[in-house]
Amino acid sequence: MLVDNPASVDLAAEMRRGHIVRIGDGVYWRQRIVYTGLDIIKLSHIDPRQGLFSADYYLWMRFGGGDDEPTKVEFPGSADKSTVLVNEDAFDPEHPLEKGIEDGLNYRLYRVRGNFSTDYDLRDYPFDSQQLLIRFQNAQQRRELITYVIDRAGLKLAEDGATQDTQPYRDLQLWRFERLRYFVDSVGSPSTLGKPQNFATPVRIEHAVFTTAIVMHRKFLVFIVKTLTPVLLLVMVVFSTLFFPPSLLKEPVTLPVTAIWRAPRC
Repeated sequence: MLVDNPASVDLAAEMRRGHIVRIGDGVYWRQRIVYTGLDIIKLSHIDPRQGLFSADYYLWMRFGGGDDEPTKVEFPGSADKSTVLVNEDAFDPEHPLEKGIEDGLNYRLYRVRGNFSTDYDLRDYPFDSQQLLIRFQNAQQRRELITYVIDRAGLKLAEDGATQDTQPYRDLQLWRFERLRYFVDSVGSPSTLGKPQNFATPVRIEHAVFTTAIVMHRKFLVFIVKTLTPVLLLVMVVFSTLFFPPSLLKEPVTLPVTAIWRAPRC
């Protein structure tokens, strides 16, 4: 990638590190491509009330080079829809499940189990669909040095880039799986980092981002049946007190009061 503003970079130091190469009269960043895949093993819990969901998944990366810098990622919130990995110890880049060399590239496989905090859009409740995001970024290396791409071969993706495997979502009684999609992006900051040479230049430091979007649709018929059935039963109990004989004077009062007290808990 072309170095847009060579004056803002220590070219000699970056060349010694192997980050920048000179080709003709131009200087270029040497960008490492990281083939990345994420397979959901199980989505076990969706809780809009607490703003959480629980996921268990495999994450792998294949990349060139002599270090593990591409694996040093974090799971921050996104700008438009916050999704944060609550369990800080759920991912440790230093301890992969498997590691080695595959087809000449470094291979790292991780298994991540954790809770994610997210913002649910409930404007269409109970007929809503929710997009659950698992998102990570490399906050140590700028996008010109490391970028993530979708490992289409490893994920066995369809032509539209989506997968329809419903097995990981079978235990969610109130939700129906729609699709799973992958996106690559970048997040940046216009900060000058306090360097005077950056004050008058449009410097923007960007970091590569990889996002997995799980789209789930609420089974509103199941939800309505489970919610309304207790209420209908309580109404029937109250209505039945109208037919009690006069000798049962206490029951027509006790049953409605008990039903009203129980109704908010159903």
